[in-house]
Amino acid sequence: MLRVDNPYDPDGLQNLRATTTARIAVGRAGPRPKTSSLLLFQADHGVTQDAIYGVIDDDTQAAAEAVHGAQSGQ
Repeated sequence: MLRVDNPYDPDGLQNLRATTTARIAVGRAGPRPKTSSLLLFQADHGVTQDAIYGVIDDDTQAAAEAVHGAQSGQ
């Protein structure tokens, strides 16, 4: 779904969006992203921060290490 008002080449923009995971064609409200795009970005950023800095319980860590060891042939 394109959120750009009156794009010059809507098919080209849709094709470009289909080839990347980058946040393009999300539209603008003046110099800033639209509220829905900004909120989605902030939510995704929060999930990423949790994944990077979050605490992992011992059972999950042991399972991950078992899988990693099995994949590397250890």
